Amino acid sequence: MDGVLVDTEPIYIDINRHLFRKLGIEVSQERIMSYVGVPAKRMWAEIRRDFLLPESLDELIQAERSEQWQRR
Repeated sequence: MDGVLVDTEPIYIDINRHLFRKLGIEVSQERIMSYVGVPAKRMWAEIRRDFLLPESLDELIQAERSEQWQRR
């Protein structure tokens, strides 16, 4: 029921913006919003491909999870 009782999307968007900055990439607001409701694996696969990130897909997903845990 995530997102039904509490709108968590602004939190996840902020976490990802922070992570994008740490990775040294600039992702447009429009593109960020296009990932609302999209599984992390798909989002990070596209970001990794389009920005030629050297980190593996697993490393990027783990970095996002780590950021999420730090925010709790």
